[in-house]
Amino acid sequence: MKIVTYQNVLVMKKAVSDKFGLYLHFHDGCGSQYFSFDAPVNEEVQEWLKDYFRANWECNVKFTPSCMEFTLDEMMVEQILNCDENRKIDTINYQNSLNIDPKIVAFESAIKFIEKFGGLKYTNKKTNIQYDFLETFPCNHNKILEFINSQNELVAPVGYIMSEIWGVFTLVINEKNEIYLLEYHTKIARNIDEFFCVISSNKNFIDFKIDDATITQLKNSGWYPNRKVDISQLINNLKSRGFPLFDKAEKFYQEFFGLCGITSYGIKWEILNDDILDEYTPDILEDSDFRYRIPSESYLPVCIYYNYPPYNGDSFYITETGKFFCETGKLVGNNALEFFNSLFKY
Repeated sequence: MKIVTYQNVLVMKKAVSDKFGLYLHFHDGCGSQYFSFDAPVNEEVQEWLKDYFRANWECNVKFTPSCMEFTLDEMMVEQILNCDENRKIDTINYQNSLNIDPKIVAFESAIKFIEKFGGLKYTNKKTNIQYDFLETFPCNHNKILEFINSQNELVAPVGYIMSEIWGVFTLVINEKNEIYLLEYHTKIARNIDEFFCVISSNKNFIDFKIDDATITQLKNSGWYPNRKVDISQLINNLKSRGFPLFDKAEKFYQEFFGLCGITSYGIKWEILNDDILDEYTPDILEDSDFRYRIPSESYLPVCIYYNYPPYNGDSFYITETGKFFCETGKLVGNNALEFFNSLFKY
């Protein structure tokens, strides 16, 4: 059964009243919900309700024989994608497209997903997010290999997500049918049924506690999705100073190096550059409060955040596992976007 919020119910009641002049009752209790009218409704009303709920809430309407009451059920995956229940396409092109590296293979769960959904597209009208499920995988395989190496499990690509705000992201599946967002190594569903429930809901699941204002501030500073700049001089500088280098930090620097801005609170922030780096040495970091709170991981400075005059503020660090902390040892993000979301509200 589809569970709805009272806010959605108010919208529905108004729509029915405006269209037919009927009063729609809503009943919610003892773990169940249903709607009712004061008298039986005709076929026109029933068909309109079925079309309305399918288009706007992506669920099915089930009327009782009296034609006075109805409940809502979740739509089946086939209804969401408008495909045949027995759909099964040839996956040989998909499998061949993964054969660039022996670590990337089309295992059973990936093949079954592509057999059923490959080549289909879906747009969620509520979140304005588009989904394009693959027949082949034409793009760079390096991110797949990075995920496999860091998570120590096989994954295969199954689709793309396209958002005007966030850009393009890749969906991958593992052998347990769990679906991940590749670029941020984030699980978004525990199985395929849950995945389609998520993408057809009102929830913008790309938004990992990230506000649109955060993305706007980042873009205003010069950032864009998949940004990658030359950091060879920075890396040489870090090495010459004896800093411990690790993969997560290098990837962060590649995407965000050189950015700076002022938050809505009037606080200036700057991503690590040579001038800021002059304020640090490995010895200073080892003697910091942060080291005593996070003793087991290597870490590097990534950002300074200060009031005027400069450097009267906080420093932020990234650890080997890709987590972000302020200098007091407080966790401020599990990935880069969560870090910036925290930074801009800090």
